[in-house]
Amino acid sequence: MSISGSQNAFALGILAKVAEHRSPATYRYPAPFPIPNQGWTASIETEKPVVRAKIGERRRELRLKAGARFRRQLNAFRQIANGEAIQGEMALMDSGKDVACKLVAWLPRMAEGTRTGTLVARSERENFLIALNEKDEKLWVYNGDQLPRWAAEHRDQLQRWSEDQKAEHRPVPPFAERRGHAAAKYGQRMSSACHAIAAMLVSYADRRRFAAIRWDDSDQSFAPQFQWFRLRELIREKADSLRGREEVK
Repeated sequence: MSISGSQNAFALGILAKVAEHRSPATYRYPAPFPIPNQGWTASIETEKPVVRAKIGERRRELRLKAGARFRRQLNAFRQIANGEAIQGEMALMDSGKDVACKLVAWLPRMAEGTRTGTLVARSERENFLIALNEKDEKLWVYNGDQLPRWAAEHRDQLQRWSEDQKAEHRPVPPFAERRGHAAAKYGQRMSSACHAIAAMLVSYADRRRFAAIRWDDSDQSFAPQFQWFRLRELIREKADSLRGREEVK
């Protein structure tokens, strides 16, 4: 959060004095001015966040900005002021025209809301993945057009190498190393795709507070060469890591 009003000049002066006492060879820019957790207090006065801190031999009052763009920070500040959070170090930092006030605190973990319903996800002929609710209403589509393209390119290249090898390139064809690198690259691509798709699906279900995921990959016509079994395993693993429940048809 930033300091508001005429206190900017005062705070910039503090930072300038801190910088003056630093070695130019080590500090080329103003360094943050730290204040330990015992040296500052937070309060809400007339709906404005106020920090009182001991700077030098005096205690200073700093009024912080509290506009709409600071809504998330203001909610955390209220928890500090109410004693719901454990406050840590405070630091004043030069951020151009303003002075930023960094407040460190351990905030209480928010209670997890109730999860309901099942996210139905399945593969289709026209799309790699489609997600629906229990009313069969479409919620999310992942096309994944690159997946069959990668498989086709890799299959065609292997076929061409296979044809070239028949031209008496024995026992080891001159392109053996390139073929091995291409196979490894394709395997890494498919592995990364499996992890990314599983993460997207599980994250979507978690964000929408679904209690379970029901996965159906019986229609594999969109990408026949894809590692469907590996994807199913990763969906289960990532759902379990969120303490969810995952069903596979």
